[in-house]
Formats: sequence, C-alpha cells, structure tokens
Amino acid sequence: VAANFVLIPSFGIEGSAGATVVAYTVQCLGMRWSAGHRVDWPKTPPRILLQAAAAVALGAASTALPQTTAWNISRLVLALACLPWCWIQLQRTRRGQ
Repeated sequence: VAANFVLIPSFGIEGSAGATVVAYTVQCLGMRWSAGHRVDWPKTPPRILLQAAAAVALGAASTALPQTTAWNISRLVLALACLPWCWIQLQRTRRGQ
C-alpha cells in the first residue's frame, strides 16, 4: 500500500501495477525465507511453464486489437471459453499429474 502512495502520483496506473509486482515479489521471497529448508519446493513442470508463457503471449497480443465493442465482446467470450481448460488444469495440478 505504501508503494502505491509513492508510485501512483508519479506513474499513474503503471505505478500501481509496479507496486503490485514488487509486493508479490517481496511476499514470495518472505515466504521462501521463513519456510527455510523445512519445505521441499517442487519444480514447476515444463508443460505448465509453456502453457503459462502461451497465455501471457496471447494476452499481450490481444492488447494490439482494436478497442471496439465487438472486439471487447470477442475477447470476453474467448476468456470465458478458457475457463473449462483452466479448471481441468487446476484439477490435474492438484492430483499431481
């Protein structure tokens, strides 16, 4: 929250996004430090990394599309169509497959 107060006046919404990234990074590092060697951190399977990279690339590419009502509805429909895939991937990950 403090980073937001510092970054938003100078950088606007981009400052808020940056503050969020910093906050999650600090939280992650703090959790890893506090857990120490008590927790065995599993490696992320390459399949998951590739799927995440593809999702990020598609999301980034979609920002180049026009901001018309038709395109925005199309993006919404596509995003909703991805929900079953996300659910299946979550269930597979929970089962350790």
